[in-house]
Amino acid sequence: EGVEYAVLQSGSGDKAKIGELVAIRFKASFNGNTFDDCFKTQNAYYYRVGSENIVKGLDLAVQNMRVGDRWALKVPPSLAFGDKGLKPSPGKPRIPGGATIEYEVLFETFPGREADILEVTGGEGV
Repeated sequence: EGVEYAVLQSGSGDKAKIGELVAIRFKASFNGNTFDDCFKTQNAYYYRVGSENIVKGLDLAVQNMRVGDRWALKVPPSLAFGDKGLKPSPGKPRIPGGATIEYEVLFETFPGREADILEVTGGEGV
């Protein structure tokens, strides 16, 4: 059982390769209840594509996205938190085993590729 997705917005940037650092924003929910949302935070979520630092289904989707893409995902338990679920943590509920997780994900940028911009602007915001 794979990840179901719907394209909400199409980007025109590059696709990520395994091992590249990417910046994404996502909102995760279970049964309509949001438990993680970095659209509201100042910083995006950074991770290396293909690493274990993120839910497998979300990583698989990002590997197929282009910069600027915004997708809605349905991630089955086998590619999310599995049979164990997720223990509650401060401000976040417990996710039961066997849960299908819904994500909205935006592939924002490749932070590693922006080094040139930082040098030109001296690290100041554009």
